[in-house]
Amino acid sequence: MKTKLANYFMWVTAASLLAMTLICASCSKGASKGNIQAEVQVAAIDNEHPLLKASKNTPGVLSKYEALIYDQEEARREEEERLELEAQERAVQLAISQSLDELLTLDPDKDSRRVKQITRDLLGIGDKAFEAVRTMLSEDRPTRDKILLLGVLGSFKRQDVGDELYKYALSKDAKLRAAALTKLKDAPVREDIVSKALDNVSFVASPDNPVSNDENLSNIAVIALGGDRSIDKLTDIIRTSDNPELKKGAIDALGQIGTDAAKSALYDALANVDDNMKILAAQALGKQKQEDIVTKFGEILIDQESTPGMRLAAVEGLGADNSGLARALLYSLLKDVRQPMEVHQSAVNALLRGQGQDAVPREVAIAYVNLFGTTPIEYLPQMLQPLVATGGDVAADMLASRYLDFNQLKRIHTIRTIGRIHTDHAFEILFNTIYQEKDASLRQEILTSMKSFTGERFTAAMTPVLRWMVASSENKQERLTALRYLGDLVPSEAASLAGQQLTSQDKDSVITSIDIIKKIGDSKDKNILLSFKLMDATGEYGTLIDDAVTAIEARENK
Repeated sequence: MKTKLANYFMWVTAASLLAMTLICASCSKGASKGNIQAEVQVAAIDNEHPLLKASKNTPGVLSKYEALIYDQEEARREEEERLELEAQERAVQLAISQSLDELLTLDPDKDSRRVKQITRDLLGIGDKAFEAVRTMLSEDRPTRDKILLLGVLGSFKRQDVGDELYKYALSKDAKLRAAALTKLKDAPVREDIVSKALDNVSFVASPDNPVSNDENLSNIAVIALGGDRSIDKLTDIIRTSDNPELKKGAIDALGQIGTDAAKSALYDALANVDDNMKILAAQALGKQKQEDIVTKFGEILIDQESTPGMRLAAVEGLGADNSGLARALLYSLLKDVRQPMEVHQSAVNALLRGQGQDAVPREVAIAYVNLFGTTPIEYLPQMLQPLVATGGDVAADMLASRYLDFNQLKRIHTIRTIGRIHTDHAFEILFNTIYQEKDASLRQEILTSMKSFTGERFTAAMTPVLRWMVASSENKQERLTALRYLGDLVPSEAASLAGQQLTSQDKDSVITSIDIIKKIGDSKDKNILLSFKLMDATGEYGTLIDDAVTAIEARENK
């Protein structure tokens, strides 16, 4: 019995131990399974890992588990960077798309500032914006859109910009050609495009080849890109074309080429074309601002064999150059009595244009006024225009100093010119002259010129002048003109003076006075009219007076 009980307990104990062993083994197996992948990854890390390698000779060498954590962190950072770059790329593409969409809604003239800002924004984005613009240009779009896009494309500073622009340099659309050529000025020359232009461009319209003037000028601009190789073609246009615009375009193109060969071609044009084209050729030469060209113009002016057209062209060329040497030659012309009046006049005009906004030198104004005294009347308006534009107070003084030397017609032109100079000093000159002038018609001219000045200062100055003219002028027309003008400036005083004019024996004066009172009079003036009506024995002015009284009462009742 004891033996059986002992065996039973032994088997129970063995079974318990076996169960505990199995439980522990199961737990151990679960823990090990969770670390299998880590163990494999750690085993793959050798001593060349950057963290382990850097730590070989230092205390506390990093474990391979720490190296694994390092790699996982690096992978996470790389993924974050990738996602951030993708977000940035999407933002850039969105900005490009929105900018280009807005650009195509703008008016290049009215919205020019915004167009420039969008262009700057796209330039700041760089290559991606360039590719987007190029892609849009390749699409089927209206000419207006493509012109805007060409403007943006041509602003990029890239080697391949010229290639893109040249695609449109020979477009059938003249507006596209013009837009491309505008941006092509600084681009490298494409030999194949220029060769094609030189060989195939036609300038004569025919039923089979209707070439517009815009197309002609665009073709000339393309040809000019060829430099010296284009000179023969341009020269041929100048010599043979009947189209003045085409000739002008060819002359301008030679000026843009600017080489010695191009200068030679312009000198040839200067000698062989009509006078208008001579001036254009001289201006194209002058714009190059080279001393040898200025010297050539000087030689033309002193050469007795030079035609009047050549002389005028040389003066225009000196004006276009506007250097110190050129201006010195123009000054010397003013003292050369052998030069015809047209040359003197052109020289002064050139000096005035070149002066810009600065005060005109006294010697130029003197020369101009001296010419003014000898210029035929029919040339005066044309001659006076540059003086009005740039002459200023110096010219006004010179004209005033010679005023009494001129005949009546030239005095009228003098008065009008001083009035158009339109400075305070010019007003002062007119103010003083009106009191001194004895001719009533000239005083009316002065008054008309003074009326163009506005502002309280001028009104205050004009009032005594007008009062004096109304009270003392023996010329009826002058009195009435002054009275009407006074009505515009100081209505109350004009109405009072008009009331005084009612006693005049002159019918026109009475009618004008009633009309002025009707427009600006008050109750006091109404009573004056009613008193005058009682004195009007013939009743000649009764209807006019009744109308004036009605108008005054209507104003008072408002």
